[in-house]
Amino acid sequence: DPLTNTAILDGFTITGGYAGANVNNSGYTCNGGGIYNSYSNAIFRNLVIEDNYASRAGGGIFTMMSKAVFIDSEVKNNSVKTWGGGLDFENNEEEIIVENVIVEGNGANYGGGISIYSTKNIYLKDDTITGNTGTTEGGGIYNEMSAGKIENALIAENQSKTGSAIYVKDTANKN
Repeated sequence: DPLTNTAILDGFTITGGYAGANVNNSGYTCNGGGIYNSYSNAIFRNLVIEDNYASRAGGGIFTMMSKAVFIDSEVKNNSVKTWGGGLDFENNEEEIIVENVIVEGNGANYGGGISIYSTKNIYLKDDTITGNTGTTEGGGIYNEMSAGKIENALIAENQSKTGSAIYVKDTANKN
């Protein structure tokens, strides 16, 4: 039905993206080297997101204030200075689903593979999160003030000073 409020992005590659400018000092213009997803109800499937860069958050994908589904995709070799080398989720009140996604070879200061901040309900299922580097915290996953569930995921061979696989901080404040 073309009259729904759901965007569907299906079956393509995004590579070589760069989100490095900080116009008007809002901070949000430096997010989402590959995809910037904000205030949406979107489905992302059969995508390859690789070799992208952002200076603040979401080297591969940045999602804020949205309901989103990421399925059957690859997020590889993306980088960011601060949050979420592969994927970054911030301030999401609706459900976020990441299912059968390969998150590999990404790098960030916090959450080399995935960074989750102040997100009410995130569900990671059947994902492979390997070979990511979180320089300070969370090689595979960095989770702060968020709630969710991980089911049947492979989280291996990630690197960080603290929490090579998963770093969890202050989850009691988010329900």
